[in-house]
Formats: sequence, C-alpha cells, structure tokens
Amino acid sequence: MTRTLIRDVRLVDPEAGTEAPGALVIEGGHIAGLFPAAPEGDFATIVDGRGCCLAPGIVDWGVKVGEPGERHKESLRSAGLAAAAGGVTTLVTRPDTEPALDSPEALEFVRRRAASECPVRVLPMAALTRGREGREMAEMGFLRDAGAVAFTDADRVVMDSRVLARAMTYARGLGALVATQTQDPWLSQGAAATSGKLATLKGLPGVSPIAERIGLERDLALAEMTGVAFHAHQVTTAAALPALAEREKLDHITLSPLYGTDTAVRWALAPLGVAVERNERLAGTLRIINFPLLMEQMAPYFRERLGEDFERLIYYEQEGKFVFGFGRQRFEIPDRTALALFLFGPQQSKDAVEPPAGPLGEVLQAVFPMPYVYPGNDNV
Repeated sequence: MTRTLIRDVRLVDPEAGTEAPGALVIEGGHIAGLFPAAPEGDFATIVDGRGCCLAPGIVDWGVKVGEPGERHKESLRSAGLAAAAGGVTTLVTRPDTEPALDSPEALEFVRRRAASECPVRVLPMAALTRGREGREMAEMGFLRDAGAVAFTDADRVVMDSRVLARAMTYARGLGALVATQTQDPWLSQGAAATSGKLATLKGLPGVSPIAERIGLERDLALAEMTGVAFHAHQVTTAAALPALAEREKLDHITLSPLYGTDTAVRWALAPLGVAVERNERLAGTLRIINFPLLMEQMAPYFRERLGEDFERLIYYEQEGKFVFGFGRQRFEIPDRTALALFLFGPQQSKDAVEPPAGPLGEVLQAVFPMPYVYPGNDNV
C-alpha cells in the first residue's frame, strides 16, 4: 500500500485544541498516524512541510459565488482555486445568484458545474422562498432531493413572519436547516453600517444595533415554535447577544481577542452570568497574505494615530521575516504567526514578540494591536 510522509509541519488538532511540531503518515488515502518527528521507513512520497501548519480542511459557510448569472465576478472555478489556496476544502454556497437557486434545475446546474470545474467540494444552499422575495415558499422538498444542504434567502430578510413560520415548519419535516439574516427590515432600511463613531466619521447612514436584536428575537421565537434546526447567518452587535444567551441557555463563550470585541461582549453578557474567555491562540490562525499591501491599506488608521510620524515609519518583508523601522532603529518579526499576533493582538500572549524600546517602540505601541481591519482589505 502506498505510503506518504509529510514532515516538518505544525500539526493543528482543533478537537484536542493543540498545535505542535510533528509529522503525518498517509496510507491508502487515509491518515495512518501522527508523530512528534518524522518516522523511519519506506515512503513512496516525502513532502517537506517547511514549518507550515497542517490542519483538517476548512468548511467555508455562506460563500457568494457568481454562477449562474454573474460569472464575471466569481466563477465556481475561481472560488474553488482561492479556497484551495487557503486550506478550504468545502464551500457551502449561497443561493443569491441570478437567477436565485429556487428550483431543482438551477441547483442541478450548480452541482454539475462544481463537479467539473471546482477543485474543492461544493455543497449548495437553496432559496427559502421563490426568487428570495419572501412571499411564498420555494419547492423545498424537490430542492432537498436535488442536494440542497440548507435553505436561506441569504442577505434578504423574510419580512412576512407567517411565510417564514410555514417554511420553517416544512423544513422541520424534511430534517433541513434554515438560515436567516437576523435584522429588522424597517429599522435597517437604507442603512449601510451599524450606528456609531465609524459610521459618523465616514458619513454612512447608520442603524441601531437593536434592529439586529429584534430580528434575532423573532427568528429564534419562530424556530422554537416550529422546532426547526436554525442558524443565524451572523450576530454582529453586542446588543443582540442577550437574546441568544437567554434562549440558548449559554453559560460560557470563547472569543478571539483580535478586534477588541471582548469588552463589549462582557458588558452585554455579564448581567446574564455568562463567562467570557479570551482565547489568545485564535489570533495565530490569521494569515497575513501581503504585509506591505496590508500596511498601505491601513494607512488611514496609521495617519489618524501617528500624524506626521507615519511618514517616517518604514516596513518591508525580507527573506520570510517582517521588518519595521523608524529613524535608525529596526525591529524584526520572525514569521507570519508572530506577525499576526503583533498586528492584531493580544501582545500579552506568551507567543507574541515584544516591541523594542526607544522611538520605534513608542510608535509601534501607539498603533498595534490594531482594533479592526478596514472593510475591503483583502490582505488578511
């Protein structure tokens, strides 16, 4: 039986919560063993991992693909190639195409195209209502038979609660999952961002976070009434968390500390007795794709914090290492994992590098860790 050795990797085990150097042996297409170091033996193929992470394939949920109708924006092939490059082995795609995936024929088209063009597995979701218009149910039974893994109207809210309740009841009978955009459509109409400092500074029409809480409360109540398996596409505001915590009887939640969200989450959940834990290792799962371009795209943030000193800050990548400079001082970060921790925090992590003393250290501490990535930044 053909044996393959993958050596010099960091083995990531999400179930055990471990990440450690090691090697992996494959026999007949299956994992035969994990080892702290490369074992001796005869192998048909030996792959040198060069210190990269080796982990189970990632399932990317809710992927927007342009087929059918908008192939010029994103095809199944281009989406699959991008996914494979990032360690994603399964795409769960959305039905908000042109036309919407609300018929078995449209779903069959996607499945055939994915099988012939996409290098990773594709599991399509189907529309919950015809045309995603929220007026009447789609042909859920036929769509389920055609391979739909879930039903959703993607970023559109089903405004009619009666239609949504009927769809949920039918989905429960099929053993299907229903996913919704939890937002009050009237409060959020015309809004481009959650109201707050950023929306005000950018001149964006804002909506109160309560709009998300109202939508989540309604959908959770209908899910409880119908008994359907339910998924909320996203919960983006602290104001919506108590609704989820109360209904789901949460007593503990683990967060990535990357974007400074833990303070708001603690404030929202403390009255309910929910413990909030920071998982410092989550920051290491970020990958900086292009360091210089990331820094350029974040220039508005740096100018706001540093003023004229930003023009004197230099940064570049050299032989796999990342360098900051200010005046005659230089500061080197050894790898991408350490860079992710340094840029996005927490800097108190045992794996983080310490900024240097002097003017360069003062400048770096004024801007890092960054509280967020600007919308549209595609280098993280």
